[in-house]
Amino acid sequence: MTGSIFKNISAAIITLLVIISCQKKEEVGVNPYEGGKAPFGIIFTSNLADPTSALPGEVVRINVRGLKQYENKFDFLLSEVKTEIVGLTDSTVDFRIPSEVSSGMVTVVMNDQIFYGPHVGVEGKVSVDTDYKIVNGFNGSVMGILPHAGGHIVVGGFSDFENEWTTGKYLTGIHYINSLGQTATNMDFRRRANTGISSIARLMNGQFMIGGYFSEFSKREVGGIARLNANGSLDTVTVAVINPNSDTKPLDGLDTVSAFNSGFTNGIVNKVFELPDSSIIAVGSFAVHRSIDYQYSSRDNRRYVNTRIRNVAKLKPNGKLDSTFNLNNTGLNGFINDAVALKDGRIVIAGAFTNYNGTAVRNIVCIKPNGQIDQAFTASGGADFPILSITYNSVSDKIVIAGSFKNYGGKPTNGVVVLNSDGSTDQNFIFGDLDGGAPNYAYKLNNGKVLVTGSFLRYNGVRRGGILILEPNGQAKQEYNNLGRFSGIPATIVETTSSLGNPAILVGGLIFSVDNKSVGNIVKIEIKN
Repeated sequence: MTGSIFKNISAAIITLLVIISCQKKEEVGVNPYEGGKAPFGIIFTSNLADPTSALPGEVVRINVRGLKQYENKFDFLLSEVKTEIVGLTDSTVDFRIPSEVSSGMVTVVMNDQIFYGPHVGVEGKVSVDTDYKIVNGFNGSVMGILPHAGGHIVVGGFSDFENEWTTGKYLTGIHYINSLGQTATNMDFRRRANTGISSIARLMNGQFMIGGYFSEFSKREVGGIARLNANGSLDTVTVAVINPNSDTKPLDGLDTVSAFNSGFTNGIVNKVFELPDSSIIAVGSFAVHRSIDYQYSSRDNRRYVNTRIRNVAKLKPNGKLDSTFNLNNTGLNGFINDAVALKDGRIVIAGAFTNYNGTAVRNIVCIKPNGQIDQAFTASGGADFPILSITYNSVSDKIVIAGSFKNYGGKPTNGVVVLNSDGSTDQNFIFGDLDGGAPNYAYKLNNGKVLVTGSFLRYNGVRRGGILILEPNGQAKQEYNNLGRFSGIPATIVETTSSLGNPAILVGGLIFSVDNKSVGNIVKIEIKN
């Protein structure tokens, strides 16, 4: 039966071919493949340069076939910067590292065709610390990094670190790593949060406050904010509750609950800060504060006390809402992207908004410890477009904002401004011209330099890979700007030391790769003096 089917199909194909061949020949249309790219025969025969990295001015060799025949007819580039060819054979090309360039890929351009070669590192004072033991990193964004006991507490929107879920470890929202970037047992977060944590702050008494969009911690009900003990466990207290089943369940008259009786509904807690009086400031996109009245609650049914409060709230050490703070609060009429706490307890909030409590503001506002606007904070005119990040260095007492704005305080800028603690602009820092994108994060280091990341391709006309380390005046020295492409958006940074003992920064966020090296949302970058 099968053989007869194949015979019938074959006969049909032959008949069809005969019919086609007997038909009158028609004019053939335009070949859709004509005008394609000519096969020049240019082939890179190795994915490694010799040496793999070099200083500006030094010569590097690349193995490539087919270039010799097109001598003086092509452009040879490193990170899209034309380079000087000092030697060319049938199998190799020798070129000199340009005086101003960042690490990147070699390309050959000829007749509008691009041929991609290996990655070449440009040596300088900045590099990824490859001795830091993190390999796969976190499987979600890192939102906060807090130095602790020689290591770091990391919070974010992750549920795994270094594929440890395969061993039965689930690390939702919070994790502790040692100085080598490895999981350590110094902290015991028990069952952790049920979803992400956005912020962590160390309290003066040694405990920690966390904020985010989680509704449980250690299987206990919370509302996006909770206090942890020094060992990482939830700070709990035993309370008396109503027991409708006292005969069958006599122990149900008591319940172990979060000692910090506070939470928020309809939103997220972006940042948490402790004020000098031990009260807590919560900043976020929430609209209602919620506490639990345990006197009228059972283990299974809660009686909630809800209070309308928008975006900014002051909480007492027991979690209760401070009703004297921010009276007649109507909040912000837009989005909060970031916030910082200054030494004196003032809070500076940045984002995309035009009004705070009925007062016109433009994407930035400074709030005093009583919740009122600090009118002395001279953000006159604010920013004309949203501010994506705001950071604060308590050592220098400097604030840095970054975003898509083109004017700040009524003066032209390019999306990065350094501010004094009174809100005035630091006139010593002048951010240069960007091409190809905008900044998304900036931070002033303890040594005075300013880190900037973003989607930009050039700074002051020089090709850069979305990361800058600038001098206090905004100048980009080559030796500090050799690092290759930074792919991602930082959310937090802490200063530390590299594996060699040099100054370094630990950067967390939604970060995919840095300088041609894959990273799992956290990376350590060495910055030599």
